[in-house]
Amino acid sequence: MPCTTYKGDFYLSGTHLRSKGLNRIGNLLVPNDNYCKFEDWIIPIFDQMLKEQTSECSRKHCPVFHLTFFLFVLQNVLWTPSKVIARLGKEINNESFIPLLGIQGKCLPD
Repeated sequence: MPCTTYKGDFYLSGTHLRSKGLNRIGNLLVPNDNYCKFEDWIIPIFDQMLKEQTSECSRKHCPVFHLTFFLFVLQNVLWTPSKVIARLGKEINNESFIPLLGIQGKCLPD
């Protein structure tokens, strides 16, 4: 999601920034309106990731016995930083997304 972003500091006061019309994401500062748009974009992704982390597989087919049975198995996805970045890259769906290029083994776009 392209939006106006400024480099800040991890230790800046969120309360002070909000009084100036800014919000902090790590060390990035974004105007309040863009922060709300960012939240609107990322919260559904995080909600879906949580579902994937805790969802159950409900049906399995056993070809040996030609039976379909129910099997409840937690997927237990462990969302590591690199997996989160890869997922965000998938959601952004932009070939020039630098972290995605790193995951794909590319350094710079062609």
